[in-house]
Amino acid sequence: MLKNILTVGVTVSNPDEAIDFYTDKLGFEKRRDVSMGEGMRWIEVAPPGAQTALVLAKGYGPDQDRIGKFTGYVFGTDYIQATYETLKSRGVHFTELPRVEPWGKWAQFVDQDGNEFGLKE
Repeated sequence: MLKNILTVGVTVSNPDEAIDFYTDKLGFEKRRDVSMGEGMRWIEVAPPGAQTALVLAKGYGPDQDRIGKFTGYVFGTDYIQATYETLKSRGVHFTELPRVEPWGKWAQFVDQDGNEFGLKE
């Protein structure tokens, strides 16, 4: 039986810039960065201790259309205001400031390519 989600993909324009954003600004750890031939790489980043990792995939052809859109991915935090302040101080751009919604406290931010993510307490 299926038991968890190991990876989800995020399309990026420049893998090295994406690694910098996710590790330096979000505080993720780089778990894997291996060549797949012909300029392709398998890059996994994740919050420390997280089970699911993001695969940073360079977009080609139709995948380029995914860059700069809402990903549908939501990161969890124990205290949204502190997380917001820390990420903002590191240069993360928030498109929606922390607020209370019926489903909990919520904010949204973008990565270096404009890919948008939710943040929920």
